[in-house]
Amino acid sequence: MSVGKEGSYPSSRVKADDEDKQNVGVMGTVSLVQNVTLSTQPICSFDWNADKEGLLTSCSFDQTIRVCIVSKLKTL
Repeated sequence: MSVGKEGSYPSSRVKADDEDKQNVGVMGTVSLVQNVTLSTQPICSFDWNADKEGLLTSCSFDQTIRVCIVSKLKTL
């Protein structure tokens, strides 16, 4: 899981391109806060629960479904 630190969101979400003055997106920053192996195979599905903060599910090609809880999200 990666999450941005303080100032991770830019002050403006778009800026004018130098060449043709079209609006382009501005990227934020991320930093690694935890490294966990969920599966030995690629994850084919990942979804955060809309109602319960920190609850997620993942499904991978090794035929495993995982329900995970991520705690201390407010302290990041």
